[in-house]
Amino acid sequence: MNNRIITHGGITLDLESVKCFKVQTMVESGKSNILTIELKNCKSEYIFNPNTKSYELHGSTDSIEVSYTSYESACQYRDEWSKIWEDYLQNK
Repeated sequence: MNNRIITHGGITLDLESVKCFKVQTMVESGKSNILTIELKNCKSEYIFNPNTKSYELHGSTDSIEVSYTSYESACQYRDEWSKIWEDYLQNK
């Protein structure tokens, strides 16, 4: 069975929308041991820049951030999610 919508470790994802999984430790910003799940659903919009007096295209990538108690835990969940995603992509 190859489910597209999966719940694992308290997170529910549409595997079709996943771009990547990564672990970040940003101590200087007060965040640490963060699993970031970037999603493909990019939003683009034109925003007026008053300095250039023109509209500029800006895009953003949606993402989910989950904080863990340790770097090792964040890496473990990243690896588990990566395996689930890889299996989905190979069998879809």
